[in-house]
Amino acid sequence: MPTKSPSTKTARRRTPTHDEIQVRAYAISQSRPTGDDMANWLEAERQLVEEAAPKPRRRKKAAA
Repeated sequence: MPTKSPSTKTARRRTPTHDEIQVRAYAISQSRPTGDDMANWLEAERQLVEEAAPKPRRRKKAAA
């Protein structure tokens, strides 16, 4: 019996665009009384990358 080869499907992360990061960074800057533009930009980028990451699949529970 042949062995199963690993799936060739790979989860791809979508890279946020400059405009998406800019809009999110602006929203972050508006929600903070003071802030650093670079910190806001990096936080926006981190959030968008995290949101675009594939979510782990949940296994269905077997009926008892």
